[in-house]
Amino acid sequence: MAVLDRIATARDDAFAARVAMILMTSCVNVANEDPTYENHANRLHFAQLHFRAAVNTKALAAAIIANNTTIQGEIDSAPTQLGANVPDSDLEYVIGGLFDNFANAYASVS
Repeated sequence: MAVLDRIATARDDAFAARVAMILMTSCVNVANEDPTYENHANRLHFAQLHFRAAVNTKALAAAIIANNTTIQGEIDSAPTQLGANVPDSDLEYVIGGLFDNFANAYASVS
């Protein structure tokens, strides 16, 4: 069942670690971006939370999977791989597109 395979992937430690590492790269970039960049305060706050390991990367992995049909298809085509077949470039693309959504969702978290 596709949904159960996607849940298993989002909960997989190795997949979540990949999400965390790719997200870390984005967070380092945000920490160094121009402070006048749109939504910078929320973006920086989210980056700082991730630096402190205060972000649930398995929840973010679920959001990434739910948001992208390409990643869903990759998981569905080889469910036993638990997302190992999902290229890093696909994760980078989706994280880049969702970064502000994540930042805004974590804006009130201290």
